[in-house]
Amino acid sequence: VVDVIVHEGDVVIQIEADGATRLQSFDYAIVASGHQERDVEDEHEQLDHAYAKRDVEIWRDARIGVLGTSLSAIDVAIGTAAEAGRFVRHEGKLAYVADDPDAAFSVTLMSRRGLLPEADFYCPIPYEPLVHCTAAQVEAILSDGQGDCLDRMFELFKTKIASVDPGYADGIGLQFLTPDTFAEVYFSARQRVPALDWAEANLAEAKANARAHKTVAWRYAILRMHEVFGNAVKHLDERDRKRFSKGLKQVFIDNYAAVPPLSIERLLALRDAGRLRILRLGNDYTLETDDDTGTTRIQTEQGEDIFDVMIDARGQPALTLQELPFPTLRLQIIANERANDPSFSADDVSDLLESGLDVGSAFELNDGLYSLSRVYCLSIPHLLKLHPFIQGLTSCDELAKAMAGSLANEVAGSPNLTRPNFNASVAKFDETSLVYCLSKRRWTANDKVDGLSDPPSITL
Repeated sequence: VVDVIVHEGDVVIQIEADGATRLQSFDYAIVASGHQERDVEDEHEQLDHAYAKRDVEIWRDARIGVLGTSLSAIDVAIGTAAEAGRFVRHEGKLAYVADDPDAAFSVTLMSRRGLLPEADFYCPIPYEPLVHCTAAQVEAILSDGQGDCLDRMFELFKTKIASVDPGYADGIGLQFLTPDTFAEVYFSARQRVPALDWAEANLAEAKANARAHKTVAWRYAILRMHEVFGNAVKHLDERDRKRFSKGLKQVFIDNYAAVPPLSIERLLALRDAGRLRILRLGNDYTLETDDDTGTTRIQTEQGEDIFDVMIDARGQPALTLQELPFPTLRLQIIANERANDPSFSADDVSDLLESGLDVGSAFELNDGLYSLSRVYCLSIPHLLKLHPFIQGLTSCDELAKAMAGSLANEVAGSPNLTRPNFNASVAKFDETSLVYCLSKRRWTANDKVDGLSDPPSITL
């Protein structure tokens, strides 16, 4: 599928197969493309993907380096270990036994901070309602036009933490922190301790709390507030959005992406068997792959490490509108923004291309010149910029239900859907549309769309 073109009564999909191009008309289209590999051109070499097919025979006797220390990276460590040995439990303690004790098999998880996520913690589900930092309070901040939205939202965040766990708030000096400094303090205690030592202590705490049905109040408060903040991100201005991504977003992700205790147990078993370590890369490291041997060399402040296999497990990067692989749909989205906003300028085009996809409550594209609501976008990579916490099985379930409910209502309300003639639809918007002007890479004085005569700055 190489393009998606929306008309008044249908969606046309352009398909290339066997050297030929054909067009097929549909009433609705659902874009549900999933994970896409990260661009690693800056690291000189395309790394193995975390879930690529493995050469098991090589990996069983290999020094494996994994970029990432979070959920995907833990999956890789446990999955490769299962190929080279087995986990056994003896007298309540989990251990790892390699099939070949003399094999070189080992895994090194690495990231800039060198931190592992914490073990999943006990808490009431469904979530208890928020008293502070509610959705209504945040919506009021976003709509009152006074600015400084992220800072004022963070004041609600602080009020919530201090009200439920004053000891934690005092201990970290919460009253003096900002949206830009909270993450540094949040992670600081963990960074002072070797990652696997912290994991061992945290696992013991999580297990004890689960047995006692004890909820750590500050952790639970952050967990419940992450959705409120997540829904607000698309309404922040660009400056606050960047501040949020750099700071508080990392805290929320760390909190809600806690891993099952069994995964932590397995990591500790690998450590005790001498098969796992955590490497902190810092902000200044080099990564080079030897074309002759295939080994990868990583240089950090701590020294040099060489790996037989290098795997990228850093998770899904957020993709922009510019990276949407359907050129006409991309341009129709731009045209709709122009139609919906009289002040839309050439500079706004560049900003729009660098943003994620804006969607409605059922994940439909926004209407304007074109009936783009006929296209539902469930492509998580393209939603992540404006919906940063939308990853995971729970989110997939929620996206699908919202879309399916909306689509069912649409179809029920239009029992006699008709598709107009394709060529007639094309003729209707041909040389009068922004899409046509930009797709032909030309712009003349006679090409005007709703008064917009200057060419937007756009890369096709």
